[in-house]
Formats: sequence, structure tokens, C-alpha cells
Amino acid sequence: MKKTGILAHILSLPGNYGSGDLGGGAFALIDMLSNNGIDYLQILGSGPTGYANSPYDALSTFALNPYFISLDICCEKGLVSKDELSEYPECSQSVIDYGFLYIHRYTYLRMAYERFKKIDENDRYKKEFKIFCNNQKHWLDGYAQFMALKELNGSKAWIEWDRSKELPDTDLIEYHKFLQFETFSQWTAFRSYANAKNVKLIGDIPLYVSYDSSDVYGNKEIFLLDENDYPKQVAGVPPDTFTVDGQVWGNPLYNWDEQEKNGFKWWKERIAHLKELVDCIKIDHFRGIESYFSIPYGEVTAHNGTWEQGPGHLFFNALKEVYGDEIEDLFLLEDLGFITPEVKKLKKDFKLKGMKIFQFIDFTSLETIAQSDYNVDNYDEYSAAYTGTHDNHVISGWFHSLSDSEQENVFQYLGINHYDKLHKAAIKRLMDSNASMVIIPLQDIFELDAHTRINTPGSSGDHNWSWRVTKDQLESNQKGFSIISGSNNKEG
Repeated sequence: MKKTGILAHILSLPGNYGSGDLGGGAFALIDMLSNNGIDYLQILGSGPTGYANSPYDALSTFALNPYFISLDICCEKGLVSKDELSEYPECSQSVIDYGFLYIHRYTYLRMAYERFKKIDENDRYKKEFKIFCNNQKHWLDGYAQFMALKELNGSKAWIEWDRSKELPDTDLIEYHKFLQFETFSQWTAFRSYANAKNVKLIGDIPLYVSYDSSDVYGNKEIFLLDENDYPKQVAGVPPDTFTVDGQVWGNPLYNWDEQEKNGFKWWKERIAHLKELVDCIKIDHFRGIESYFSIPYGEVTAHNGTWEQGPGHLFFNALKEVYGDEIEDLFLLEDLGFITPEVKKLKKDFKLKGMKIFQFIDFTSLETIAQSDYNVDNYDEYSAAYTGTHDNHVISGWFHSLSDSEQENVFQYLGINHYDKLHKAAIKRLMDSNASMVIIPLQDIFELDAHTRINTPGSSGDHNWSWRVTKDQLESNQKGFSIISGSNNKEG
């Protein structure tokens, strides 16, 4: 049976305190997916956000975003009171204001921590905290100290810290451990509920990590850094017809030779950790494992970058030693961008699913449609089909960006004659393909307009990562799920 899923960011869901969280809005979405026989909820990046609020530029690859914490669940646990929550400032239900969150959400989380400290050491909740800290020690100690130091240094990047400052006191470190404990506790309960409702979670693991992260700060030896701890080379993509200067992402590149020597230990820990939180892992920018684009640090364009060989088969052989044939279902690959025969072979040799994006079809002419790698007629069982991802426009915005002739070709390709039929026709075309999985962004399921785009790559505009679906939208549009419901599944 073809598997189906919805793509949504936890913070984009309904919630009472300025963003979505792991409370009622998230559970309501699981109920809707379950009631419609939908198999997956794909969650975008889940790490604590730093600059520009992107979950793909996180402060840690192991930690979860404390904004996911439901204050209502904290109230049920006695960490905050109903009276205190009633005093929470009014906030938008359709837009995330991260400045507002930083001030007010953390005020309440600090309040919860102060109450947590007063709980008796023999209480079950306190015992669970100690078990969590012990089990997650391999990353949690370093992360909590990193966050405490960052706080003491005015949130500056770690390379700019005043190294003469004393180490933070234990209480500040324990506070950051508590935030992770509570986030993980709520996430675990959410995942258990989803799985009990026959909904599985897909999580993202970005290939690269942020330079300003506890991962780089605490594991400098596995990254290409110079003697002053600055990157030698950074990640990006070369110039092309769309971006004449290419893109300089700025993420430090891995010291793959060092990683190979220790059997990719850090990567194995990273994947094992995420596997405890989700059922399937999407590896972003998968092609960088086969070969990656390396740009000298300090360059403002990608013109002087070069392609370098990645670990390729060695990497996935190391993972296969751990997971065996399970890797075929465990991983989903973002195999988008400039894909070479070598990248395709790597994916094929390990029987891994890649992504096909409807919006990437070249609708210039009927001939270019037929020749496109993203032509729906060419999808196979190793494909996961999407109308678009978080980096694309929503279908409505994409369609209206096309020329008149391209729009006519879209209509002809889908067998429709009016824009009002666009969303359903595009999704149905994916459902009728040979792809083994179809995943649709929440905005496209609900046929929402262009202003609901969640992210524009290369832009740090205020609109990025700020869109939210309201409770009314979620409840009034849930019939939209029927187009990918279990009753519509076919052999793929």
C-alpha cells in the first residue's frame, strides 16, 4: 500500500502561547491524520534555534527546541499554575513572533524550573530527571554548559566569548538540562500517542550543523577548523543559472578522514539519538555524503569553491553494520539539486528512497515535461513524492509565479481547465504515481494561499518560519485530508 503523510513544523501548529507546541494542537493533528488513515507526520528540524530562527541552523543537533514545551502540560504537572497562565500576554494565533517567544516563553519556563527545584528528590519526576541526565550524558552535559556559557556571554557566537569568564554556576547548567528533560518527556508522550494511533513520525537530520553550536564547540576534531578554531572551508553550492554567485552556507565542513578513523562514531550517535524520537529519518542534502562543495572560509561567493569526495559507501556501510537492511525503511534521502550518476548509484546500492518534487517539473514545454527527472510518470517505488517542501513555495504561490504558457502546460499535464482544481489534481497525480510514499505540506492540503510560505532559502526575512495554522483552519479544513486518506491508497 502507498504510504501517505503530512509535512508540518511543530511551531506552526495551534497553541495558546505564541507558537505551536507538543500540547493540544499537536495531538489534535494526530487525531485528524489517524482518522483519515494517514501514515506519517513529517516534522521539520527540531533543534533549538539560533540566528534567523531556522531549525536547520540549530544550536545543537541532539537537543530539542524548548519552545516545543507545552505550558498547559507543565500546568498539569504542577510546574506552573492556571492563574499564572491566565496572565500570559495576548499573542497572534497566525504568526510566530520569536522576539515575543524569547521574552515570555522563557519567563514561564524559568518559573517552571524554579518550581521543579522544590520537588522532593524522592519524587518520581525528580528520579526520571536523574535517569534522563545519566542516559543522555554523552551530549547533554556539553550542551547545557554551552548554553549556560552562551547566556553569560550575551548570546554571542562561541568564537567571540570572553574566555576569561568563570564557568557558569551549576544552577544555570541544571536549568538547561531541565528544559531538555521536559521537552524530551513531552516529545516521548507525543510520539507514543502518535504511534498508538498508527501515525509514525519522520524527523530531519541536516547533513551540516551550525558553526555556532555545541556540536562544533565540543567536537572540534571532527570538523575542518584551523589553529584558531575558525573553519578552513565551509559548505555551499556552486554558481548555476539560478544563482550566478552560488550559495555560501557557512557551515563548517567535516574532517571525514578523522570520522572514518573512529568508525563515524559521532554520526552513529547522532542517528541513534534521533531514532529514539522518530520512526524515519530524512537526511537533508544527502548528495554531500557522496561529494560536497567546499568553499574557502571568508569568501562571499562560491566562485572559488571546489568539489571534494565524501565518504560515500563507507558511510552507509558503517550504518548498515548497525541497522542491517532496516536502513531501507529507516532513511529517506533529500536527493535534490545537482545529482550525479555517482549519487544515484549510492542511493540505489543501498535501496534508499529519494524525494521527487512536483514543482521541479520543467513546464516550459510538453517536451521538457517529458524529459524532466521530476515527471510524475517516471517515479518508482524508491520515490517519496511531494508537491513541495519547506524550501519551496506553496503550490498556489508557485503556480502564480509561472508564465501564462507554463500555467497552460500545468493544466494540460494535470487534465484540468481551472485553477480551483489545481491542488487536488496535483496531489491526485502524485497519489496515482508509482511512488511508495506521498507527503504533502499542510498548506497544500488546505489549499492555502501564497502568504503561508514558511521559508525562502537565502533570505533572512521576518516571514521565514513565522507562519502558523490556526485552530479554526485546522478544524474547518480537515476534510482536505481525505484526498490522501487510507481509502485512496493504491499499490505503488
